[in-house]
Amino acid sequence: MKMRRSSLAILAVGLWAGAARADVVIDFAALAAPGAGAVAVGSPYVEDGFEFSSTSVNSAFSSWEAQSANFAGSTGLFNSAAEQTTILRKVGGGAFDLVSIALAFYSSGDGQQVPVNFTGTRADASTVQQGFVLAPTFGFHTYSFVGFEDVVSVAWVQQAGFHQFDDVRIASSSAVPEPASLAMLGVGALGAPRLARRRQARRTERR
Repeated sequence: MKMRRSSLAILAVGLWAGAARADVVIDFAALAAPGAGAVAVGSPYVEDGFEFSSTSVNSAFSSWEAQSANFAGSTGLFNSAAEQTTILRKVGGGAFDLVSIALAFYSSGDGQQVPVNFTGTRADASTVQQGFVLAPTFGFHTYSFVGFEDVVSVAWVQQAGFHQFDDVRIASSSAVPEPASLAMLGVGALGAPRLARRRQARRTERR
């Protein structure tokens, strides 16, 4: 009986831990448009519980439309103002892990080296930094972060050469177990001791 209860406890912890970390991929698909230009997007832009804001006062973000020569294969976002900072935060605040991001040249005519440098800030004000140089072929390429765990914000600059971004993958600790999962766990926890007693009674009868 003790072993069964211990197993249930371990299962409960496992289910809770699995639910407590959930990957979110911000893909900007809601911005998809069939034209050949660019669509202006406000600041902050909010998707999947996260927000992107710009330090630019006069302009915010834009997205290339699907028929534009600068469309990099999927709908992305770019800061419309040169040398301005993009800041990623969780809506309402809180820590998250930045796992990866897809980056592409701002336009299809670019071919020069484009550096993109990221700074993550934690709640205790400590920081982590990582930079990437864009791949020479036009289109989105995925870049993975190291050490960007438990950050409360991530900032990067739209510096010369310029870039657009897509598929921002985030592991957030804000997710909670689904009610159905908790209900099933509760049913299992309540039913297990009863099932054990029945099995014990059957063994006794056989003797």
